Amino acid sequence: MEITFAIGAALAGSFSGAFGKAGKALSDFQKQAESMKTTSKQIETFQKTQDSITSNQSAMLAMRKEAKNLDSQIAASSAQTTTYQKHYEMAQSQVRRMDAELSRNKTAYEQAAAKAKILQEQIRSSTAPTAELRAQYKAASAEAERLKGAVKHSSDSLKIMKERAGSLKKEMQASSQQTKALSEEQQRLSGKADQLQGRLDRDREALSRMRTELSAAGVDTKNLASEQERLTRQSQRMAEAQARYQRSKAALDQTRQNLSWNNIRGELMTAAGLGYTLYKPVSQAADFESAMARVNAVAFSGAGRNAEEDAKSLQA
Repeated sequence: MEITFAIGAALAGSFSGAFGKAGKALSDFQKQAESMKTTSKQIETFQKTQDSITSNQSAMLAMRKEAKNLDSQIAASSAQTTTYQKHYEMAQSQVRRMDAELSRNKTAYEQAAAKAKILQEQIRSSTAPTAELRAQYKAASAEAERLKGAVKHSSDSLKIMKERAGSLKKEMQASSQQTKALSEEQQRLSGKADQLQGRLDRDREALSRMRTELSAAGVDTKNLASEQERLTRQSQRMAEAQARYQRSKAALDQTRQNLSWNNIRGELMTAAGLGYTLYKPVSQAADFESAMARVNAVAFSGAGRNAEEDAKSLQA
């Protein structure tokens, strides 16, 4: 019975040690895998942020350039509006002058026509019209005709000048609207460029933090493509190592079950059975520990044999 208890203790100790190391190895696998996953995501975010900065930088510079070009267009349009306004004001002044002149010519014409009519009536009512009366009528009629022509000329000139003033007003308004539209577009572009500048500043700050974090994790941010490939290869090795671990653990677990105390205690009463019973489970646990050491080497250092050779050695 003492020998039986001693053997049970030896078996339990061997298997407990092996499984304890296996559990620690699995925990290390998981931590390493999570760390690599996190680093890989950080690299992807870093690259996306870099691309965003490049794109936004180009867009922002293009908007600044366009806004600057609009400044020149606004200045030219504003100067043109000012010119149209001066010409329009001059045209309006001429319209007022011509309108006053037309009004004076009309009054003078009406007066001359009225005088000629009076003289004509006097000539008709006179039994012996004098030469002087006829001369006055002729002069009054001529003045009336002259003033009639002046009225027509003033009226035509006034009409032309009003049309000119109306055209200048339309051009001035169109130029003013163009200046306003250009100013609004310039403000829109400047505002959008300012927003992009703010986004660029935030992205640059985030990129700086990520660069520090990646550098602390041993990642060269100047060669991200190579680093991503390295992480991918390392992740594949980790996955293969975990698969090997699971196969080895399953084999040892099955051996442990087969060599459980209830199954082997009947064999402990014979000398041959005793030797075999002691040797087999202890050697299984030792082999498992050795296999786990090789799995760790493959997973964490990247060195070792190919997957087929590792699988054969771990299944032994």
